[in-house]
Amino acid sequence: MYIKEMIILSAAAILAFMLPKAGAEAAEDHALENREEVLQFLESAFEAQTSLSEEPRSLEEIEAVLDPYFTDSYASLFLQENLSEEGNGNIIYGTDFGLYYIPFFEFTEETKVVIDPGKILVFEYFPAMNEGPTAYAGHYEGIRIEKTDSGWKVAEWLYDEAPLNILSSATSDLVYKGSNDRTGFSRDADNLKPMAGSVLPVPGLTLSCSDKRLLLMEA
Repeated sequence: MYIKEMIILSAAAILAFMLPKAGAEAAEDHALENREEVLQFLESAFEAQTSLSEEPRSLEEIEAVLDPYFTDSYASLFLQENLSEEGNGNIIYGTDFGLYYIPFFEFTEETKVVIDPGKILVFEYFPAMNEGPTAYAGHYEGIRIEKTDSGWKVAEWLYDEAPLNILSSATSDLVYKGSNDRTGFSRDADNLKPMAGSVLPVPGLTLSCSDKRLLLMEA
C-alpha cells in the first residue's frame, strides 16, 4: 500500500511539472501568420475553455489548460466569472452566455480577421435574436490576440462598438473594404484587403470615418 501511494504521489508531481511546460511549448508553436492559423488557434482556445466543464480539477491544472492560449490577466478574469468549487476541486459549468469565453464565431467569411505585427483582431457581427430564451440585440463580438514573450495569446474580449473603434484607427495590415455599422457588414463588399504596411495608406483607397460608420472606398 505504501509503495502504491508513493507511485501515485510521484506521478502527480511529474504531471504538475509537465503541464505548465507543455503549455509553454504549445504557445511557442502558434505562429499565427495567416487567417487560417488565427481561426484554428481560437477554435483550440475555445475547446480549452469548454474542456474545463468535463470534471473537477485543481486550480493548477485549470491554469495549465488555459496558459497556452490566454494571458494571465485574461485567464484570471475568465476564472473569476466562471469558476465554481465542486468537491475537492474546481469546475466551470457550461453556459451560453459566460463572460470571457471565445465568442461563438461562425469561422466563415463573416468572421473578420485583422492582423498587425504585434496584435490580431478577430470579430463578427451577431444579428439580433428575438425568439426563444436566448433573445438579444444585434451586436459585434471580438477578441484581441497579442504577441507576448511566450507566444500569441488572447488578451481582451471585445463587445459591441469596441471592435469597430479599434478597426477605425486604420493602422492594421488588413482592413475591410466596404461599409459597416450597427446593422452589420454589407454582404456585397469585398473581404479583407491587404495593406502595404502597418501605418501606410492603402494604394487607391481612402478612409472615411464618421459617427459609427467606417468606409474604405476607391480614392
